[in-house]
Amino acid sequence: MCRLDIVLAVGDRDPFLDNNRQLSEALWGKGVWRALHIWQGQAHSPKHWRKYGGIVRVKSLNPTEPNSSDGGRPVNFTLRPMQAMDLPDATTLTVENFTIDGTTLGQYAATRVRERLASSFRHHEYAPRFIVAVKEDGELIGVAGWGKLEFASRTWGLFLSSVSRDYRGQGVGTALVQERLRRIKQETQKGRILVSTKHRKRFEKLGFRSVDYDEELSLHLMLKNLDALRSHRAS
Repeated sequence: MCRLDIVLAVGDRDPFLDNNRQLSEALWGKGVWRALHIWQGQAHSPKHWRKYGGIVRVKSLNPTEPNSSDGGRPVNFTLRPMQAMDLPDATTLTVENFTIDGTTLGQYAATRVRERLASSFRHHEYAPRFIVAVKEDGELIGVAGWGKLEFASRTWGLFLSSVSRDYRGQGVGTALVQERLRRIKQETQKGRILVSTKHRKRFEKLGFRSVDYDEELSLHLMLKNLDALRSHRAS
């Protein structure tokens, strides 16, 4: 009896993206192993298949293969829910990302960050959730959280998004945002999403709009209506 490896490959702007995700989830639900590779752009032509063909043998659930901004070899990574074994590396990465000129803000001290990350393992409605980006060799290169906000009705927040300095500009941060939006949409079609970020243009491309700006911290408070997810994807 031979083993059959099923690999699905599609671009993040490909019209067949949703179909591939539905097929992937259906196969996984039946216990059939599959890999879903989401590449940057439309990626629906033989030239894209030849370009990325060398990475489809990676046996991971949701690897993403964006283009490297510096012309180097693209990074291949898996997006998955954070596990307890990820806590040390996720804590270190988050603290490093929120350290400015060698100084870490109080709310981002290692002890508090670890406690925040660990709280995702508690099962209640407002517990935060985290996903991580992990390379083939097991190196954790990104972490990002989201969750329902207790102080606002039908409102979700994106927070604690961190990418290793060695892998910035290679699509890791964008992939973490897109995956969180997808998971939120799976739960609800109503409400809104808030994020505080320096990356205004990145979030505007995803349908967010700036509603406030903190000049001291150079942070934009951005909002997206959940019912805009469908219209943005359709456009």
